[in-house]
Amino acid sequence: MSLVSCGDIQLGLNRAFAASGPLNEEFLPVTNFLLSEVNTENVLQRTISPGNGKNFVAKTIYTPRITEDDVSTAIARACASTKKAGNTYSICEVDLEVGAELEAEVIEIADLAAICEGTASYTQSRLAAMFSAMRRKIETELTDQLAAGPGNFPSDDNEGVAAGVKVVQTLTSTGGTDLSAIEELGYTKDNMGLPRLFTFGSNLITKYFKRLDAGCCVDGYGVDLREFYGNQGIVHAHSYRIASAFANANDFLALIPGAAHMVYVNLYAGENSRDTGSFKRIVLNDPLTGLPIDFKFTDTCDGIVVTPSLAFKVCVAPPDMFALNDRMSGVNGLFHFRVTNP
Repeated sequence: MSLVSCGDIQLGLNRAFAASGPLNEEFLPVTNFLLSEVNTENVLQRTISPGNGKNFVAKTIYTPRITEDDVSTAIARACASTKKAGNTYSICEVDLEVGAELEAEVIEIADLAAICEGTASYTQSRLAAMFSAMRRKIETELTDQLAAGPGNFPSDDNEGVAAGVKVVQTLTSTGGTDLSAIEELGYTKDNMGLPRLFTFGSNLITKYFKRLDAGCCVDGYGVDLREFYGNQGIVHAHSYRIASAFANANDFLALIPGAAHMVYVNLYAGENSRDTGSFKRIVLNDPLTGLPIDFKFTDTCDGIVVTPSLAFKVCVAPPDMFALNDRMSGVNGLFHFRVTNP
């Protein structure tokens, strides 16, 4: 049984995805954000290199900022110093045996004959189904890892903060839309000097943003809700997986661009790819996310065994980017919020 050529596989896969029904797919807010240009441009320098044994090492290089306490109002014009400066780094190890792998599936020639399909078309349809399962599992794992990564709030952004979680309200005691949630999100963003803050969550926080999108008139504070929301620079993405990733179903996550990255390793890329006619080790790009996935194809005479996999990890900004006496001590750009209504 001959294997389909790599070019035909990718071309057919792209066509199969374009023709697939919307119910076969679902939104992937975390994956799309982590891979987006918004998150990956003008951020911390990242390098990845082979580590010892089975791990690869992602190195995040950064320079802790100098605090105001180090700046004196007296000018001494010193000529000597023992204080060192420069870059430091944190390590994020990517275990090559941890990520996502779909159970190997066999495509048998007898099955093709029964449904009157050729090897190429059926293989491409199965690959489309495999990509769908892989991208959903990757989204779940990325969400779980992000939920484990929030750091501190700035020391002067402590209203409603306890044990690293900021509690906000989306409803008033009478069931009206509460201004405080969007106000606190906007304050955290402004207090960090950021143009945008991206939030991910479901349940009460998603319903809150839906109401704000349609808000009008003047509330009890004398504020037009929709206009106020539009001025805050908060971008919300509905992510139903967040509810499972946190202990509380109404917890949600806020991120600044560049604070977290998906680092992945393709074992079958470049010189590690193989194509012997009866065996293939190649990388195929997911038509939806663009993620390169490792695929192994083995000819078993009467069938083809297909195994997709990808080793990856979420690497977040280190918690010591700021000195202990800095108002930003412990801040890493990931923030944990919780909706608690009366």
